[in-house]
Amino acid sequence: MEIPSILQGHSRTRLLQVIAIGAVATLVIGFSWGGWVTGTKAPSAAEIVQFDFNSLTNTKTKSMASAAETSGKIQSEAYRQAEEVRDAADAKSNDR
Repeated sequence: MEIPSILQGHSRTRLLQVIAIGAVATLVIGFSWGGWVTGTKAPSAAEIVQFDFNSLTNTKTKSMASAAETSGKIQSEAYRQAEEVRDAADAKSNDR
């Protein structure tokens, strides 16, 4: 089997250089402009995001915030119920 020409000689070197430069550029752009964070910075970012819904004055903003809060509660309840169903199914399959 012949090796493709792009993976031979100078072409191979150039390809590997482009891949390395692309990976480094992706990391630099992601962490500087893209909003990517490391594990140590994430908890402080989460604290910044939390705010008091009662401090909102605009009625439309309050209703949107309330809808988002309710949606989050519904999703977490659905996840909890799905876990219970999964646990019950696992227990039932172990009983056999």
